[in-house]
Amino acid sequence: QRQMCIRDRLQGFKPARFFVAAFLVLMIGTAFTVTHIFGLKSPFRDDYVVSLVAQALDMLLLSFALADRINIFRQQKEEALQHAYEVKTAAMEKEKDANFKLQQALELSEEDSQRKSEFMSMVSHELRTPLHSIVSSVEQWNDNDDEFVKRDLLNFIGYGASRLRTQVDNLVLFCLLYTSPS
Repeated sequence: QRQMCIRDRLQGFKPARFFVAAFLVLMIGTAFTVTHIFGLKSPFRDDYVVSLVAQALDMLLLSFALADRINIFRQQKEEALQHAYEVKTAAMEKEKDANFKLQQALELSEEDSQRKSEFMSMVSHELRTPLHSIVSSVEQWNDNDDEFVKRDLLNFIGYGASRLRTQVDNLVLFCLLYTSPS
């Protein structure tokens, strides 16, 4: 970064050399033109031609300075455009990668949701079946006076309660095994 700054500053001085040269040429031409004011003899026969030549050289050198400055700006513009293109390309790659990861996470989330729905459906069935057996047996118990039927209903209630306890135990064990931190 520091080298780039120094290089840019040195390139910025490149057009300045033409400005300095143009100023010197103009001053020398003017010096030869005004020598007669100080009582000195001009080394040239026609001071007017010397002044015109100095002015023409001044314009030429100023044109070189302007052309150099334009070239420096053009080069800086191309470098900036190249840098912008590289940044844009890198950003697009990162966006593409992020979108891919997001898509993968969405698919995993949808799979998890499907598994949870299936699990809840299975758990609901496995818990409701023995519970339904218990509830219906209790309802029949209240409607019946026959001891033989009540003994059968008591067996159904015991079997349903035992099955319900087993399902609850399995569910608790499953939750402990699959939800514990790995």
